[in-house]
Amino acid sequence: MARHKAGIFHFTAIKFPRGFDLYISEDGVNFKSVFLNGLNNPHNYGGRILFVDSNDHLYIGTANPFEGCEVWKTDSIPNKSLQPCNNNHYKEFEKIKEILSENFKVINDNIPVILELMSKNTYLKSS
Repeated sequence: MARHKAGIFHFTAIKFPRGFDLYISEDGVNFKSVFLNGLNNPHNYGGRILFVDSNDHLYIGTANPFEGCEVWKTDSIPNKSLQPCNNNHYKEFEKIKEILSENFKVINDNIPVILELMSKNTYLKSS
């Protein structure tokens, strides 16, 4: 318990940001922050529901055990290039699944070597 209190003290002393963050991405690799403060409420520690209706209104529900959830609504989504996933979204995953299935025996037979190389690679990168 003392360690927990010490951690809270340090975060408070350095004004550690509270509240959840929301990011957007057009490609799933590069992200931009929308907000970094729990929608101006430090007790909003998580976003729970993201929903876009047929009028392009985005709804965000928050997780907040102290004051209850909040539901926020935007007027519209300004960047029309952001699109929901279509039927081909998982096409690449299906290709990977096929490759793994076709090569399962080779992978299975060599898993000890693969794991050893992975751990060395991780070790070398962290040094």
